[in-house]
Amino acid sequence: MDIVINRIEIANEEDIAYARQRSRLIAELLGFARNDQARIGTAVSEIARNAFQHARGGEVIFSVKNKPPAQLLAIKVCDQGPGIKEAEAILEGCYKSTTGMGQGIVGTRRLMDHFHLETQIEVGTKVFFAKNLPPNTPEITHLTINEITKELAKARSNSPLEEIRLQNKELLKTMNELQESEEKYRQIVDNISDVVWITDLNFNLTYVSPSVEKLVGESVEIHLKKPVEERFTPESLNTISAMIREELEKDSTSDTNESKMIEVKHFRVDGSVMWVSMHVSTIRDQSGNVIGFQGSTRDVTERKQAEQKLADYALELEELYRYLDQEISKAQQVHEQVLPKSLPSIGNISFAAYYQPAEKMGGDFYDVIHRGNKLIFYLSDVSGHGLDGAMLSFFVKHTINSYIDLTPAETITPQTVLNYLAEKFYQETFPEELYIAIFLSVLDLETLELTYSGAGFQEKPLVRLGTDEQLKLASKGLFISPLFPVDALNFDEDSVKLSPGSTLFFTTDGLTEQTSNGTHFMDRLPDVFYANAHLPPELIKQAVVEDFRQFNNGSLQGKDDITFLVIKVEGE
Repeated sequence: MDIVINRIEIANEEDIAYARQRSRLIAELLGFARNDQARIGTAVSEIARNAFQHARGGEVIFSVKNKPPAQLLAIKVCDQGPGIKEAEAILEGCYKSTTGMGQGIVGTRRLMDHFHLETQIEVGTKVFFAKNLPPNTPEITHLTINEITKELAKARSNSPLEEIRLQNKELLKTMNELQESEEKYRQIVDNISDVVWITDLNFNLTYVSPSVEKLVGESVEIHLKKPVEERFTPESLNTISAMIREELEKDSTSDTNESKMIEVKHFRVDGSVMWVSMHVSTIRDQSGNVIGFQGSTRDVTERKQAEQKLADYALELEELYRYLDQEISKAQQVHEQVLPKSLPSIGNISFAAYYQPAEKMGGDFYDVIHRGNKLIFYLSDVSGHGLDGAMLSFFVKHTINSYIDLTPAETITPQTVLNYLAEKFYQETFPEELYIAIFLSVLDLETLELTYSGAGFQEKPLVRLGTDEQLKLASKGLFISPLFPVDALNFDEDSVKLSPGSTLFFTTDGLTEQTSNGTHFMDRLPDVFYANAHLPPELIKQAVVEDFRQFNNGSLQGKDDITFLVIKVEGE
């Protein structure tokens, strides 16, 4: 069975970003772990980008396939472009490209469990890839897909504290499972015959129903002969004695039908202990005097164990929240130390920077470094919004600064800096969920030649040259992550000649992916920038911030970090 979840037309860069967001959300709704969500999102982004760049567009189709013994999240990306002449060589891994063509196909094939490609010259290309759903996933039905479709329809951008919620996910899931288990237990136990009994004033049995054999593992005859001390634990005997004293102290006019419930620990025949719930009422003579007790007993061991687990998890969760609050505070301090306190003062270059973290803590970072006749500046977006994210931002800054400090200015290029950053990243033992997306540029202050490269940076920087020509700078490489082998990364450089009066705008995706009334801010950002690009950077910043405030219903707080950098080459 093949059930379609969603279709997305790819006609522009914004559609690629949208497909990437949808794929991550669909993967999450189907129960994939976070690292698999990242793999799926990356694969969709790479193949959709291929369709856009080489075929001017296409379509992404998400579906669930039942392919015994597994269920699959299947994605098909199809286009009507020129086809891939080198498809066989690319799939065999022997195709060498100077433009990066084919790397998205190879990377996707590595990331997914299933991959198939069909292409015809001048007809088009269809790329099929799929990921096995997690083990023990219930059968996906049309009803399941309808629920997923509803979630997709009302979904918004990721929450600022998503890292914290993900760290809690397993604990919360376990608590829900325990609660469900308790409800199932109650339904079962209600249909099982309880043990009915009668005792004297000392709580020694005078009658017990046959169901006691199932409860404790011994016959009625043997169980009747056991004194109370051999049936209950010492702690439970104290509870029973207190109950007996309370009942004996009651007035003879008290309601003889009143029942009392106590929970105590009862021995089984093998010496093990179980929790039982006992409903107890008194037996009185004609004068109203208590002469014994009667009641029923039910095994509630599983429920008590579940309650204890819930209590333990609640304590653990409380400790976790306390720890996370402390972690966020520490992370905020680390991140504030990492952000530049000021930007360099250079005669013909002016700057403006803006940073608004997602609620308490962010993962974005920027820096501008002046070295000799070179100006190095970059924006990075690291995974995580806690201490891990802050420490990863610190790692980026420290690694890049170390390289620049030890390298002659004339040999510093974006490619060499990013290669060094990637090399140091892979030498560390970072977990799979951590990654670095970065766009780095080097400006020659004498020739005004701007050289740039990127790693997994989705947002294209905007440029307005002094001649009024408008440009967008592209980032080609995958983000730096343990998920990708180092040979899959591509830090190839491009360059553009700036002129006096040129203005550049760099931003992370927190600004462009913010939504309001079903639209993204990316739809209006270029118009705002180009309309104000002739102004000083500070005024450009104010114009963008004010427009974002109006777009975002009067608020500057985004779902993700909002970071951008404006650089202007002053006129002669």
